[in-house]
Amino acid sequence: MGITLNGLTMGVFARNPKMINVNTFFIIAIIVNGFMSSALAFIPVIIAEFSGHWLVHLSEASCISEAFIAYYFGISSMFYHVCITYIRYLAIVAVPVINAHVEKWRVALAFAVCQLISLLLAVSPLLGLGSYGLEAHGTSCGLAWNDRSRTGLGYLMLIGIVCFVTPMTFMGVCYVRIIKTPSRAISSTAHSHVNDKFYLEALQVRDEITAAVTANGDQPHKILADKLVQGMEVAPSWQNLVYYDLTADINQAVVIK
Repeated sequence: MGITLNGLTMGVFARNPKMINVNTFFIIAIIVNGFMSSALAFIPVIIAEFSGHWLVHLSEASCISEAFIAYYFGISSMFYHVCITYIRYLAIVAVPVINAHVEKWRVALAFAVCQLISLLLAVSPLLGLGSYGLEAHGTSCGLAWNDRSRTGLGYLMLIGIVCFVTPMTFMGVCYVRIIKTPSRAISSTAHSHVNDKFYLEALQVRDEITAAVTANGDQPHKILADKLVQGMEVAPSWQNLVYYDLTADINQAVVIK
């Protein structure tokens, strides 16, 4: 299924190259990882499952190879998820604020960094920092979680921080910010519409007052009319509106309670 479904999805992108962009690049990378992992690592596992144990038909060297392949593609896919999260964060939260568009070279750099970190972590057990071995049921291979040597424990702690705590914390913070952004935008938009409504009403009042004072030839009252609009922008509430009685005989403000 992994080979078939991932292969079909890769075919869709291959036939529609316009779908490949900075927003889909890491999604495609995860699909490719799934295809490669299924093709290279899962077939020996199937053989071992049918035979009952890895070492019945397969060697210890093939066990280490399978563990390396599965671990490498797994780690890199996890880092790709971090990149996808950050791109979504930029698109939804940061772009409206700082215009933080994602350029292609930044995507390429992030991809290279993901590959480098994944390769270093996957190669480390081959160099003595940690180790690969048979898992408990004996039909698949992976990290030797029961390695209690100082280097083994140190490596397990390292990948726990680098491959779990840090990515999960980063993605959690990003998604919390993403979830909160639409509600703030809706609230801000609604508030803006309310202000627009009162502003338009204030402009209408201003026009009426200006027309009245112009007919009386009393231009200073136009300044008071402008102040009415400014007051509406600052505190758009008719209940506490300072209304200026701009007749020819009365030039004092009356507060309407």
